[in-house]
Amino acid sequence: MSAVVILAKPEAIEVIFSSTVTIEKAWFYNWFQMFLGTGLINSGGNLWRFRRRLLNSCFRKDILKGHLSIMNEKSLILVESLKKETREDFTKVKKPISECTLNIIHDIIFGRHEDENKSELRGLINSIKWGMRFVVERVMNGFLWPHFIYFSTKRGKELKKHEKIVKDFTRSRIQQRKQKLMERNFSTREANETPLLDLLLEYHFKSTDFTENDLSDELITMVIAGQDSTTVAISWILYMLGLHEDIQTKVYEELDLIFDGDCERHVTLEELKEMKYLKSVIKETLRLYPPAPFMARQVHKDVNICGYQIPKGTTCVVLPPMLHRDEETFPDAERFDPDRFSPENSQGRSPYAYIPFSAGPRNCIVTNQVILEDALSGRSLCDKTGQENSEH
Repeated sequence: MSAVVILAKPEAIEVIFSSTVTIEKAWFYNWFQMFLGTGLINSGGNLWRFRRRLLNSCFRKDILKGHLSIMNEKSLILVESLKKETREDFTKVKKPISECTLNIIHDIIFGRHEDENKSELRGLINSIKWGMRFVVERVMNGFLWPHFIYFSTKRGKELKKHEKIVKDFTRSRIQQRKQKLMERNFSTREANETPLLDLLLEYHFKSTDFTENDLSDELITMVIAGQDSTTVAISWILYMLGLHEDIQTKVYEELDLIFDGDCERHVTLEELKEMKYLKSVIKETLRLYPPAPFMARQVHKDVNICGYQIPKGTTCVVLPPMLHRDEETFPDAERFDPDRFSPENSQGRSPYAYIPFSAGPRNCIVTNQVILEDALSGRSLCDKTGQENSEH
């Protein structure tokens, strides 16, 4: 067991997150490999660098632009769904939001016309959710660290079942799509909405270094990164808008200027760039409720952090909820104030003071997509009929 150091200041976090010496994630991330494989989340060293370059090519801005119509359509469907739900005194928003993000990630990864197995994708996401919860529980309980103990427990046996569900799903989908692409020799692909699985398969066909197992691992990475964190973020955004009607009104006024009252039409990337206040709302929500409760890196060489010598083998832990409430960086930190992220207030702030999606070389691969989905959903939900207070 290595020593553990908790980093609480941006200047300390920058040393670790920006360094190629400390680019490996902490030892306990290896436990996620059982059902997540060695994808971008868990890999390190040269393997991570290779995978990162590959996946960066899948999330270029031109590709995200091609998927914008999918996000537009699904976010408008979400609005209609929530309008029906809000007829009741109390609305559970997580279920319809989860369905929306599920449909978005399904169509982006697998294509619009692969609808027959969405229930299987729902099962995959459920297994990933429970599997990750089990691993976090294990990290927190040192008695469960030895493999022979953990896998004799009920939780360990359940984790094995979830592992099988995850692997069966990804292998099945890869084989189905692979067969279709080989039959048509990629000749009928939609250039503007190329499913991400197709992009990975194209690379798989060209390179012996990227096997089907590798493809499966990255498929899981995409599902995790694109679905759960987005669902949680949108839920918190709606909650905060419901609590702060003055802020909700400012968001609506900004959107009304952009759309001239027509919130039903699709949004362009150029119009999304104009939604400066809405994006500040999203950022402030993620400051208070970041997707990841902790992040950790393993130090593989002695390193000096703010005058302290940290020895090789140390695990450095960062707690975003604590970092984001640092009064030196964010005065009156518990107050919800989107103006913290206005251009004038953001000037001079360290990029390592606000890390909802990590920072440095190992930042989240789908940051742009998550922000895009959040903005689209927030935009769609803030028309006049969507303005509701926290009582609902």
